[in-house]
Amino acid sequence: MLVAIIGIYVDTLLKDSHYKSTNARMLHGFNRLSTDLAHDLKNLHKSLSSIKSNEGFHASIDLINNYQDKIKYNAILLDEEKKIITKDLLSRVKLSLNDRIYLYDDNQELIAFVIRQDEKYLQAFISYENGNPILYSKFDSDETYIRNMDKSLSAFLLNHNYTFDKPVEDKGAFSFHHINDLISVKAHLSLFTPSSTIKKAHIELEKIYDNSYFSSISSYLNMHISGTSSQTYSNKSFLLSKVKEIEEIDMVKTSKLYIGVANINTENGLYYYHVRLDRKELLETLTKVRNEFILITLSAVVLILMLFHFFFQQNLYSPLNNVMAQINGLKNCTDSHDELKTISENVNQLLSTAFNDELTGTYNRHYFKENITKILDENQGQTGIIFFDIDHFKQINDTYGHDTGDIVLKELAKLVQYHIRKEDKLIRWGGEEFIIIVRVANSEELIEIAEHLRKRVESNTFSEVSDVTCSFGCYLHSETSDIMASVKLADEFLYRAKTEGRNRVAS
Repeated sequence: MLVAIIGIYVDTLLKDSHYKSTNARMLHGFNRLSTDLAHDLKNLHKSLSSIKSNEGFHASIDLINNYQDKIKYNAILLDEEKKIITKDLLSRVKLSLNDRIYLYDDNQELIAFVIRQDEKYLQAFISYENGNPILYSKFDSDETYIRNMDKSLSAFLLNHNYTFDKPVEDKGAFSFHHINDLISVKAHLSLFTPSSTIKKAHIELEKIYDNSYFSSISSYLNMHISGTSSQTYSNKSFLLSKVKEIEEIDMVKTSKLYIGVANINTENGLYYYHVRLDRKELLETLTKVRNEFILITLSAVVLILMLFHFFFQQNLYSPLNNVMAQINGLKNCTDSHDELKTISENVNQLLSTAFNDELTGTYNRHYFKENITKILDENQGQTGIIFFDIDHFKQINDTYGHDTGDIVLKELAKLVQYHIRKEDKLIRWGGEEFIIIVRVANSEELIEIAEHLRKRVESNTFSEVSDVTCSFGCYLHSETSDIMASVKLADEFLYRAKTEGRNRVAS
């Protein structure tokens, strides 16, 4: 009876402990979703705000508004101006790492837009012929625009009128939208004629959270995160913007899963975020502890019987010694087998990690040496080098110890790997120094990537140390230069960032 009571108590204790740790992990997941959303809102606003002071952009808008006549349309003048505008829109949506941007005229009709499709960007503008709208488009890798013959795409976009009916002041506004299981956020900005309230244009910049986003963040946080418009478990949901005020989530418990649900209000109804964690870990732990408890109980019973028998059977002493000798012989055989097994595992690990850093899992300098020529050929002369390290890392080691320093390095590598593209190469150069080999079109794009990473590191919460920052040096490699010379120049720019105060990008 006592054994059963103890077993039930241990089961209950384990279930309660696992429930609390699961709840804390889910809160961390929802906090990450909220942080990503806040960062993207800030990025959207910043990307649009610079348009207000762009005199060339305003001049193009004024020209189109003043001279566009759909019946007597001057294609030579207006189409060229719209191509210039579309090029500007492309630059803004690419550098801000967003997905779509739309520009409307003073009649709230679409002028031009850029939308990301997989790894390409589709640029398009609206022309007119005998009063009828015509769509011209091209991908960013193409040279010339072509008249679009896809009737379904043309019909959709030509009727894509600005419909945001809330007042948009000079500081801009945001709106959320969802279609089935995808959600997006749009930043809105209206441009006005000088010293008046007459609107001359409206711009929408859109960030889409698709399946690739949810897949990436799920992998990074080691939990399944998804979005849906379905109201399943909606009664358990809470407002995502209030996540920092919540101490415990009202989780849904199924036979196999824990599920947490948060919601966000969009222009077309509530949208729900689901965070799922497998209960398999709990069940396995409970089974393991139960088996260990039974084993310990049986061992205790056997020990008591052996002691009882010992007092009445003294003549068992000698046979017992013989048995122990045999056990020691078996133990030695087992040790030899284990030693061979360990050697085999070490050899396999060495073979499989020849190009990877043992601590952080990133590529190492051996990988760089063996593969850099291939990488440069693939980039076709568009290679940028980002050289960065951790500010005051020696102080972290001296204060918290080298084990904590190793944890910071691993968390930093995982964070940076999550925020760069799949084709970018993150390499641990040595100690706390890393380099990233990226394919970029120009220095501005290279600096934008480095600045994005710098802000992510600065805002990240590391598990062991607070206020971790990094300094970055950037250099755009030339095909005619030696790659090691370019790496050295990136390192020199990193040194400049250090001397200028750290936690910054130098190029």
